[in-house]
Amino acid sequence: MRLRTKIAVMLAFSVGTVSAAPAAAETWYRADTHHFVILSSGKEKQLEEFAHELEQLDALMRLLFGKKPEVEPNRLTIYLLDNAKQVQDLLGDEGKTVAGIYSPETDGSYAIANRQKSYSDFGLSGDTVIFHEYAHHFMFRNLQTPAPAWFVEGFAEFVSTAEFKRGGAWTFGKPANHRAYGLQVGPQVPIRKLLTETASGKSDYVDAFYAWSWALTHMMYRGSDEKGRQVARYFTALNEGQDPLEAAEAEFGDLDAFEAQLKKYTKSALSYAQSDEPIPYLSDITVRRLSEYESDLTQLTLEARTARDVEGTRKDFAKFFDRHQPTADGLVQFATLEYLAAHRSDAQPQYDFAVADAAVDKALALNPDHVDANILKGKILLEPFDHDDDPDAGNWAKARAYFGKANRTDPLDPAPLFYFANTYLREGKKNAQMGEALEGAFYGAPESREIRFAWAQHLVNEGEFDDAIKLLKIISGNPHNGSGTREFIRMIEQMRDGELPIGTLTVTQTAVVEQSDPEGDEEGDTAG
Repeated sequence: MRLRTKIAVMLAFSVGTVSAAPAAAETWYRADTHHFVILSSGKEKQLEEFAHELEQLDALMRLLFGKKPEVEPNRLTIYLLDNAKQVQDLLGDEGKTVAGIYSPETDGSYAIANRQKSYSDFGLSGDTVIFHEYAHHFMFRNLQTPAPAWFVEGFAEFVSTAEFKRGGAWTFGKPANHRAYGLQVGPQVPIRKLLTETASGKSDYVDAFYAWSWALTHMMYRGSDEKGRQVARYFTALNEGQDPLEAAEAEFGDLDAFEAQLKKYTKSALSYAQSDEPIPYLSDITVRRLSEYESDLTQLTLEARTARDVEGTRKDFAKFFDRHQPTADGLVQFATLEYLAAHRSDAQPQYDFAVADAAVDKALALNPDHVDANILKGKILLEPFDHDDDPDAGNWAKARAYFGKANRTDPLDPAPLFYFANTYLREGKKNAQMGEALEGAFYGAPESREIRFAWAQHLVNEGEFDDAIKLLKIISGNPHNGSGTREFIRMIEQMRDGELPIGTLTVTQTAVVEQSDPEGDEEGDTAG
């Protein structure tokens, strides 16, 4: 079946005629805002309202933290599905209880959310899920302060209950009622564990960890201005390397008394911010209906990005190329699917990039300046260095040429900058442009762990150990991938202190450290 599907799609590339088309797929709409690209298969008006709400949320968080809007942001792409079940069906077995995900990536961060309303005070609405996920994105891009796991998730929960009305009224910091079960019925999360551990283990404990993280964040930010200043000083102490419990006790006092205070707080009437005054925000938003071709490709792009049902998506691409003339965009998305599929452990054979390479070559023939096609071509050229016994050393220069062309086409895209510089890190060579390229890539996509680790690796190679450690400490408390980061920091500290030779940590070892957390980069909000 795999071979027949591949052949069918490849034939679609070479045949110029279009056969009778099956029934048209659902229509998608696209909203373009200052910070977002939102794609939805729902109603146009609903999408427009949602786009305004997201920009208002961004403006409110910037107001709270004193952050100006990014001048030319690397916008977050959001796919808005009908309900949580559609999200779960898309993600397959890995997303059985997931209502939305946020995936920070070098090639373009994205989130998958849903439009489902909650008809219960204790339910989880689609808005709550995407507001939670955007809080993570906002934190990674704007708050360059190390934060422990409880605050990473607690802050996202704190933000998730924001509401924006059509007349401009808004609320912020309402109780996270969807976490009530975790607070009232879930297992106990002792304060010392809450302050030092991550959300892991059985689902009921994870739910309780999220719930108490929200409660602690709410108490510290809604309790009083002094509590907010305490949190800031506590973060500073953590950044300076102080023991987490000692730092907490220094600011919050006796931890047993602090825990009792937190429990009492959850049983009190909780306050929240509200106003009838509209928040000034970047309201220049356009919404348009996508063509049949664009709608079909949007659905396939979403399937290719998640790459959960490879065989099913291959069949969908075969139908797509049967209905539409091949375009560079369509070919690149198919090539992306095949590129990701070749890395899967069940690929037969694994690391066979022939189909992906053929598709990307056809894309470049149609549009030699296509940014994503040039990036993917460069990445394919570098694959033999990871998987072959005798790779062609000339591929380094060839790949750099493709990354360079992508950068010249779109100088603001962080991905070509990263991939260009990373070739030198992987080859073990230096280049005068490496540091500038990695720094530019990082400031374009600070949420990408891949870019952050690469820049840290470069700083280590330059002997700037403390700067590398500072760069990584910011994400070391991330509950989804913090342990690998902390191991990397420990190794850098050993090199700085002369306990390990400089250069001990190679790019290959860095990749292993990055993969040491089972949950990886992808973050999800449960529907339960």
